[in-house]
Amino acid sequence: MALTLVQNVALIVMLATIQRYLSRRLPTGSWARPLVSGALYGLVAVIGMNIPFEAADGIFYDGRSIVMGLAGLFGGAPVAIVAGLIASAYRAYLGGVGVPAGVLTIVFTAAAGVGFHHLVRVSPGMLRIPGLMTFGVALHLLMLLAQFLLLPADTAPEIIAAIWLPVMTLFPLGTVLTVRLMLDQDERESAQADLALAVASAERRAADAELLARASADLLSCDDRQRVFAVIEEFFSELFPRDIIIVNEAGADGGLFTRSVVGIDAGLVQQGEELAGHRVIGRPVNTSGEYEVMYSSGSLLELEGGLAEVAAGELSLTAAEAIARTFGIQRVWTVGVSDSAKTYAGVAILVRREGAQPPRGVVESFAHLCFVAFARIEAIDQLAESEAQQSRLFANMSEGLIVGETIVDDEGQPVDYRYIKVNAAFERMMGWAAGEALGHTALEIAPSMSRDRIELYGHVAITGIPARLDSVSIDGEREYDLIVYSPQQGQFAVIASDVTERRAVDRELDSYRAHLEELVAERTADLAAANEGLVLANVELQRATEAKSAFLASVSHEFRTPLNSIIGFSSLLAEGMLGPMAPQQREKVEIVNRSGQHLLSLINDVLDLERVAAGRVEIHLGRFSPTELVHEVMDTVAPLAQGKGLELRVATAADLPDIESDHAKVRQIMLNLLGNAIKFTDEGRIEVSVARDERTDSVSFSVADTGPGIVERDQERIFERFTQIQEHGRIKPAGTGLGLAISREYAELLGGTLELVSSPGAGSTFTLRLPLAND
Repeated sequence: MALTLVQNVALIVMLATIQRYLSRRLPTGSWARPLVSGALYGLVAVIGMNIPFEAADGIFYDGRSIVMGLAGLFGGAPVAIVAGLIASAYRAYLGGVGVPAGVLTIVFTAAAGVGFHHLVRVSPGMLRIPGLMTFGVALHLLMLLAQFLLLPADTAPEIIAAIWLPVMTLFPLGTVLTVRLMLDQDERESAQADLALAVASAERRAADAELLARASADLLSCDDRQRVFAVIEEFFSELFPRDIIIVNEAGADGGLFTRSVVGIDAGLVQQGEELAGHRVIGRPVNTSGEYEVMYSSGSLLELEGGLAEVAAGELSLTAAEAIARTFGIQRVWTVGVSDSAKTYAGVAILVRREGAQPPRGVVESFAHLCFVAFARIEAIDQLAESEAQQSRLFANMSEGLIVGETIVDDEGQPVDYRYIKVNAAFERMMGWAAGEALGHTALEIAPSMSRDRIELYGHVAITGIPARLDSVSIDGEREYDLIVYSPQQGQFAVIASDVTERRAVDRELDSYRAHLEELVAERTADLAAANEGLVLANVELQRATEAKSAFLASVSHEFRTPLNSIIGFSSLLAEGMLGPMAPQQREKVEIVNRSGQHLLSLINDVLDLERVAAGRVEIHLGRFSPTELVHEVMDTVAPLAQGKGLELRVATAADLPDIESDHAKVRQIMLNLLGNAIKFTDEGRIEVSVARDERTDSVSFSVADTGPGIVERDQERIFERFTQIQEHGRIKPAGTGLGLAISREYAELLGGTLELVSSPGAGSTFTLRLPLAND
């Protein structure tokens, strides 16, 4: 039995090695992998059953218990089932009285292997020697149990007595040995695979580093943006040779547009454009949301939405998926040639390899180098433009400008200077031909040049301290102001401004200032005379005002006395208290009565307005209930409203506090507002509401009517004195046009406001706002 076991163990290890080699060649997750693995374990069991130890006729033993345990342990339930079916079928084919026990042994040991498989996943330490020995003992206890249960009763005791010792010693040891050999082989193969991966990774990193170094050198030699983009396309095509590279460029407006597509030929690009329904090259890139944030980070990041996210807003999801299937795009990586403030370009890598991992550090380092190259080229361009602008400014400025280099003697004292730059304006000032002074010294051009000026220019060039000279003649005729400064050590610059005309004006002004005191004295005398005239005019105006007030008071008294008599006697006549009257007589008397009342109202309004204008209105403050005042006014005007068939409504807030104001003037304002509302409303209703405003600590009285309304251009005019608005098609209303003017004056005297909200056809609402307490 020992020899049979050794042969079976060797066979198991050899065939298990073949099985594990073939199973690794099959894709993970494929249905073929457990099927092939189970078939190979079953084949090992079948071969083992052909070199058995025969205990009796039809009863034999081999290593199938170990094989089934290994199938369950290393392959799990699917592999154990396939292997068990093959082994059971072959054992049944061999026949004999031991078939039931042999098949049950296969079932028991395969099930034990599956159980130990799950136990090891929870507790990997069970793969050490003690755990494996426990597994081997358990396997073969189950094997003996199968013999006890299903071997013929007359032979079972004898057979079990003969085999139990080697089965419980040699077979567990064989199990441990076989498992450890397979585990060691796995570890060696894993180590070899890891080493191969490490070597491949090191080689790839070396190649990537070489590619990065070469690209870095190329970027250093780039002198324009087009060359940088050529390096970008070359770098990414070498780094990702089996993928599609989309290179995007930043336009003048800061947005990205697609510059090129690398990795597929023009025909495939055209096919992709047909699927997308638009051109790719030159098209603006959707850089909103997550895509924009990823680009601006300068990091290599994976776009979770894949191609559909890249094409968001430009392609439908169906079209994006169709393009991804056509070109085999698995994932999308993006990297921006940018920092948080500036983006020059962006690259999208459409990955067509399953499970590919990018060399992140290489890509991000290259992107940073590209950013530096773009920034360097941009800075050079800006510097060139700045120099060009300075040259244009130097050539076109109206002031004369020279730049000179100081010449000193052996003691370091300035003795001359050489012209380095001279602009056209200075040449015109001096009458020189273009470029005549360049390279020459001042004394060569003008031997009579002032030594003091040479020393001043030299002092500025040496010390860097600027200087200024006013009203200097450099051509012998005109005056110039000179500003001298040092652009760099040993040099000076002179800006010459022609001030000839300005100095002439200054001299005229100085002459004028000398006579200014005389002019001021004359004007002062004129003003004094004018002021005396104004004082006299003011006195006369005051007298006229007082005379007007006295006249109005006298006239009002003279008018009121007979008017009151006329109104009183006409009322008595109209009521029949002085005898009966004919209907026509009564009608005439009523006209006299109404005319008298109208004339009296006009006189009262004029007098009230005159008092307001003269500031002689007296305010009598007192506390009163706004609700009671409103009801009192409503009772007064109710007959007028009823006479026109108008509905009167009152809405007052609950618990309104008393207010401190002039009761008589508030009452007069409300009577004016209600009188106007009734006068101008032909049908409908008039509603009075009173409410408190907690925010401003005030009370508002509102009078709303359903009259014709007031157009916007007239809404301020109606508050003017003697102004009445006549609606088209209506008879001019009676009255003086003073009621609203007086009401607003009273409202402002009481510390409040009178406001209007109206629109044609929608009625009008006048609102009087008064403070709760009047200071």
